[in-house]
Amino acid sequence: MKKLHIRRTDTIILYDPNPAGLFSVCRIALMFRYFGSQNVRILNGGLKKWISEGRPTFSGAYVPGGSLESDGDYNYCVVNENLFVKDISIVHNAAHEIFNGSTGI
Repeated sequence: MKKLHIRRTDTIILYDPNPAGLFSVCRIALMFRYFGSQNVRILNGGLKKWISEGRPTFSGAYVPGGSLESDGDYNYCVVNENLFVKDISIVHNAAHEIFNGSTGI
């Protein structure tokens, strides 16, 4: 992250290029949060919606880190190991409760 100049304290906005909707962006957001980023957002509607609304974009050669500041908090570390499911039975129980209309989740 330091090479890309993405600090833990930065606002990190993610989007999925998949036009059908979210695909891997949720996993990326979870990974950022798992390693300590507090301000991670997923762009509602993705890049396609962003462009259709006439919002600014950048095109050109990609330079890792570009003009972003190199100083800052790059101390990415696991802050809550309970964010990941460790037992498949937890997933099965949650799916069962959702499928049966339980409001326990």
